[in-house]
Amino acid sequence: MNIISISQNVSRLEYALFDGKGGEAIANGEIGNWMNGEIFKSIHEKIAVHCGKALRKEKKIFSADMICIRAPYGGTEFKSPEIIDGKTFEKLRKIECAAPMHIPVLLKLIDSLMEYFRGTPICLVFETSFFISLPEREYVYALDPGLSGEIPLRRFGYHGIFHESAYEYANEIGKPRTRILSVCLEPVPEICAVKGGKSIMVTGGATPLEGLPGETTCGDIDPLIILALSEKLGWGPEEINKTLSRKSGICGLTGKKMNFTELFSSEDPKALLAKNIFLYKILLTAGSAISTMGGLDAVVFSGRHNRIGKEIFSYLVSKLNLPASKYEIFDESLMKLTADAGLLAYLKSRKSRTIAA
Repeated sequence: MNIISISQNVSRLEYALFDGKGGEAIANGEIGNWMNGEIFKSIHEKIAVHCGKALRKEKKIFSADMICIRAPYGGTEFKSPEIIDGKTFEKLRKIECAAPMHIPVLLKLIDSLMEYFRGTPICLVFETSFFISLPEREYVYALDPGLSGEIPLRRFGYHGIFHESAYEYANEIGKPRTRILSVCLEPVPEICAVKGGKSIMVTGGATPLEGLPGETTCGDIDPLIILALSEKLGWGPEEINKTLSRKSGICGLTGKKMNFTELFSSEDPKALLAKNIFLYKILLTAGSAISTMGGLDAVVFSGRHNRIGKEIFSYLVSKLNLPASKYEIFDESLMKLTADAGLLAYLKSRKSRTIAA
């Protein structure tokens, strides 16, 4: 069974082809500036051609039996992965105003894929689904909810696929563990406290900018800083957003773009400062998360920079007096996890239809 896994990001569209039997991707690639009109028109063809070439090398004929799309935002409308039908479009349009950078282009992408891969089931896997279970005390901001109109001002997390999978992984490899500190080490990092399989605390917010500083994102800052930038420098919303999301974090502190793996191996004084700040922010969050869960059974590191988790855990052990055996590295890719989640949802839907019939 050939499964095309697609990850929707603002700057690029990543894709991979899996055979449904586990293991590494048969093909993978990415399309930059994919929201550009001319590039967008040929997305489906680019993916099909690349995947087709990879299969021909294995003397197989290309076919897409299923498409799974990782979507960053689904609000409270999407509580789990969903096979697309007519109701899906209605639900997406309902939350369009809450995610204007993601939902409109996702709708266009779905239309394009449905037109090209006719009859192929498409499943949406939402990063935010895992955080619908957040307790009210965690997701509510101390603001008048009427200020936002149709846009919900509530906290979400944005690496739910990793956090949910990390919890499942922690419970597969040993005794049942109900209190997991999940540390996702992606370019925009995130920590989640998972208790009994449900998220009860997360560093993400109404947008991914809130929380830990990232490779180019600022993390938590005083809101008045934004007003000061606007007033003193004459910056408008676009320039402020560009600075906080693309020129801050490690990039802002060091003056150059650097990923987390490079940061942790650098001896540059500016990089050492950035590293110390990042570790300190993780320490504060980890302490809060452990307190929220009433203890800790394991720390699981996931994401593309998960290998620095060993050093981060050693730091946490020195500060929080944690047992040195309580950490794991979860090494699965986001593309594979998206494909697996979509396939599981598809099999469940088929079983439900069979029982109903």
